[in-house]
Amino acid sequence: MENEPTVTVKTGRNDDLPNFAGPFVQGPAGERFVYIDIGTYAGQTNTPWSRRLKIPLSGITWDMLRSGKVLVARIPGPGKDWPAKLRL
Repeated sequence: MENEPTVTVKTGRNDDLPNFAGPFVQGPAGERFVYIDIGTYAGQTNTPWSRRLKIPLSGITWDMLRSGKVLVARIPGPGKDWPAKLRL
């Protein structure tokens, strides 16, 4: 799965850390995050699943942003509450 939300980066109160903003960004400054909706949260109607992944942005530094590289979040497989037979 690939998701590329639009995020704006500004200088924060603490100039050492970027401040993220935009329609997909949530949370207070210094604790910003992006939700990725899955199943019924994403509008899918033919599934019993309803999930949201909370992707924290707090670990992203100015050096990482200035590197020009694409930032990637890797999320491990199914949640702990999924039935064992469905786990990868």
